[in-house]
Amino acid sequence: MTENEVKLAGDRVGVFSGAVEAMQALAEERTTARDLLEGCLEAIGQDNGKVNAVVLLNVEDARRLADSRDSALRAGRKTGPLHGLPVTIKECFDVEGMPTTWGDPALAPAYPARSAGVARRMAEAGAVLIGKTNLPARLGDWETDNPLFGGTRNPHDLSRSAGGSSGGSAAAVACGFSYADVGSDQGGSIRLPAHYCGVNGLKPTWGILPMSGHSMLGETRVPDIGVSGPFARKAEDLSVLIDVLAGSEEPGTAWRLQLSRSRIAGLKGLRIGVMLEHEECPVDAAYLDALNRFLGKLEAAGAQVDRAARPGIDFNDANNLMNSLVRAETSTRLDEEQFLKALKAAESDGIGIGRFKYINAKGSTMPHRRWLQLHEKRMRICDAWRNFFNRYDFFLCPVSASAAAPFRKAIHPEVRTIPVNGEELPVLTQHFWFSFASLAYLPSNAAPIGTTSEGLPCGVQVIGRKYGDHDVAAVSALLSNLIQV
Repeated sequence: MTENEVKLAGDRVGVFSGAVEAMQALAEERTTARDLLEGCLEAIGQDNGKVNAVVLLNVEDARRLADSRDSALRAGRKTGPLHGLPVTIKECFDVEGMPTTWGDPALAPAYPARSAGVARRMAEAGAVLIGKTNLPARLGDWETDNPLFGGTRNPHDLSRSAGGSSGGSAAAVACGFSYADVGSDQGGSIRLPAHYCGVNGLKPTWGILPMSGHSMLGETRVPDIGVSGPFARKAEDLSVLIDVLAGSEEPGTAWRLQLSRSRIAGLKGLRIGVMLEHEECPVDAAYLDALNRFLGKLEAAGAQVDRAARPGIDFNDANNLMNSLVRAETSTRLDEEQFLKALKAAESDGIGIGRFKYINAKGSTMPHRRWLQLHEKRMRICDAWRNFFNRYDFFLCPVSASAAAPFRKAIHPEVRTIPVNGEELPVLTQHFWFSFASLAYLPSNAAPIGTTSEGLPCGVQVIGRKYGDHDVAAVSALLSNLIQV
């Protein structure tokens, strides 16, 4: 290997392609938890210096835990469905005994006494935590780069972006540094990195996975739109991870979450709506060609693909609504000086400050009365999607404007651009494709569909009905079988 080449998980000896496969090998005594861990640590030692995906390691504790898992298994005891599986987690999730920095040197590192809900659930299921993965400072970007840890590069091409804000998560899973990771997503922060790095990244139905221990301000409320969600190399791993992670955190609660198991057995006869193009966010020709080729395979497999199917909503209006509500949610992170600047920008006519800066300022400073009005509009959009899924099983669309964009650090996302069809497109226009699932609280997986003509991995958003997370995972696994066709 040259200094610019990186091994992917599928190229590494001793690294199983998926979590389910690794767990089966453990159960059949073809490997051990310690061997799985050492394989991941070896991969980290070889290539993390180039990719910079894992930024905080927990090696000795992980080794002790892996050995403990092996001893328990020999004695016939199994902790849970992830017993002995090496995993990582996005740096912004609290983990007892490890610092949480949010990638920002202006914030004092927190050493929490209690782990985030998703971290606790992985531990309770028997997983072995290797360490934490990289992110942009304060999660405020689709480029994973920060002053504390530096930038994360795409393992398929080190000159390109791994995406953000869960870029370290996606790159770690792609490289075989771990078998699964948990990231977070509000405006595409799981789906974009998964698409760029060629792995599965599920934004689940809003509210079904814990978000405790994921707040820069120590907030205890559940954030609007924001979710935690799993990364995996294989789509069949997603259902296992959903089962481990989902459910209420309230002690003694009178209700429990019971997601329907998927009954999807094949692609034939599935009713699938598709939308590949829109003037609000043009799609690069190389990526669009890969999407169309994949849809041809999907139709050949017997799926009923309807390229004209649409829910009864105005997509431009929904996109603007999404931007406003996201900025309203993240406004709590603004200090007083930043809020006053945003207020001044929002009260201007918007001319000269840039479209996205103006949109962000308006959303960050909206009064509660306005938020309630916009929330009502969202509820009507949720109804439109509910009606759509009475007629169709899934909705497919691009994940973003292109395959992995060039890595461009130190450029504010309000002014950063990416190349699309030979022109520079504002990176924030990609909110359009993410808004479909985020705004309406729907599950969406960025499912790998192969590569572009440039050899870059790419995926498709598989959007399903609310609480249909297992269906989304199941059909994503079926779609993966078409890649080699």
